[in-house]
Amino acid sequence: MIFSLKNLINLLRTIGITLLLVVIGVFFAVWHAAYEEYNIATGKISKEIKVSEVTIDQLLLQEAEHPEDYIINIKLAIAYQEEKMFSEAEKQYQKALSKAPKSELALYRYALFCVEMKKFAEAINLIENISDSPSKRVIGRKLAIYQKISEKLIEIEDYQNAAKIFTLAYRYARVLGGEPKEKVTKGMEVAFIKLADLNIHINNYEDAKLNLEALLKYTDSTLAEYKLGLIYKTIDLEKSAKLLEKVFLKDYKLVNLELYYDILEELKNKHKASGNKAKETYYQHKQDKLIKFVSDNMIFTDDFAVDNVHVICKKGFKPKCDLAFSIKNTTKGYTHTLYLKIALLYPNGKEEIIDTAVIFPDKKEKQEIFTSLAINPKNGNKGLGEANYLQVTYSARKNKNSEWVFVRSINVKYQ
Repeated sequence: MIFSLKNLINLLRTIGITLLLVVIGVFFAVWHAAYEEYNIATGKISKEIKVSEVTIDQLLLQEAEHPEDYIINIKLAIAYQEEKMFSEAEKQYQKALSKAPKSELALYRYALFCVEMKKFAEAINLIENISDSPSKRVIGRKLAIYQKISEKLIEIEDYQNAAKIFTLAYRYARVLGGEPKEKVTKGMEVAFIKLADLNIHINNYEDAKLNLEALLKYTDSTLAEYKLGLIYKTIDLEKSAKLLEKVFLKDYKLVNLELYYDILEELKNKHKASGNKAKETYYQHKQDKLIKFVSDNMIFTDDFAVDNVHVICKKGFKPKCDLAFSIKNTTKGYTHTLYLKIALLYPNGKEEIIDTAVIFPDKKEKQEIFTSLAINPKNGNKGLGEANYLQVTYSARKNKNSEWVFVRSINVKYQ
């Protein structure tokens, strides 16, 4: 009895695993079919109906022999389309649909043709004649049509309709997920933000706000949050500050820090006037953190002075050339590390990048720096080229994650 029970359990387990693998296999096969439809429509792979090896005359003979076969009409339509005989192509699509009014393939192919002809309303009517279905193939086909229409509308700068159609595409894209969803959400971001910008340009801030808030329901757009924060500056200052802080934490380079500081200042003064000490302290704390961030991370062209730049070359047993310069810290209170990138362009066309770090300890504002050049100065300075100077460009940053800021460019003569 125990042996039989074990056999039964093993049998059931085997059956269960087999069924699970079959279900997974079917799911991926169906998903792949839908994704292939999407890729066909977006031009990533070739059409599933091949006509290149059959002439139009041969297809017309086939149609005469098999007048009920609507697939031949679709092939003829594609062949005419490739020959840019668009009027004839449309007639063949219409013939195909007259023979098979509910054909998913005929509706889909005719819709693709209408998109290329910029007949967007007709394309939507055709694709909507395909009933919604959990079939990934249907989902892929509808997604492809809506996405292509949206992209065409962006090309002609009809951002309002592009945004509307992208929302229809999103319904199908989120089912497929992955790359199709990512591509649709990127397109939506372009359409909605362009539409918001147009409304801002004509001082229609309410509609711009609605555009940006609609986009944020579909995707996490830092740029939309920033633009929304700017709009809220005149509507709700506290909400504006929250949005700008959110963007600041994601990508501080996108934020006008002076504007953000002024908003915090206004909120601090507002709560000070109303006697709300807790809120006043809260916004003062935000300001202090912002000032510290700028001090520790951001650099401006007048924060550091580079002077006395010259080249010292020594001959002898170990000949070498050094680039020498002095650097002065003109930023009050900054005593951390400064990262320098020195780009050198020699007269002979050779380029060289030197990375170095300058540590500013307390109460030391100026330092002399010597850094070796990748030149062997045999026979004087001839190794550097015929001219007697090189171009030295300085860039700086306060930490390894921030962007380089141009400081100075100078032509340096040799001794």
